[in-house]
Amino acid sequence: MNNSIVLRESDIDKAISSGVNVTKSLVQHLENVLIEKALIKAKGYQRLAAELIGMSRTKLGQRARQLAKCKTLEQSRD
Repeated sequence: MNNSIVLRESDIDKAISSGVNVTKSLVQHLENVLIEKALIKAKGYQRLAAELIGMSRTKLGQRARQLAKCKTLEQSRD
């Protein structure tokens, strides 16, 4: 079983065409994926999810709230 994270070419294209710092954009995308996957694996327990990815629970909580806010905005646009 391959547990690697896949970065699609379309993710890179989107980052380049967005007009922002490409590296920052791709790192943010990767961090979001890591947080989502860790929270799923930890069944929503932020402390465990943070341990799984080597992040403080406080930072993971802040990032998770930001991610949820962004997802809510994206869904409201659809």
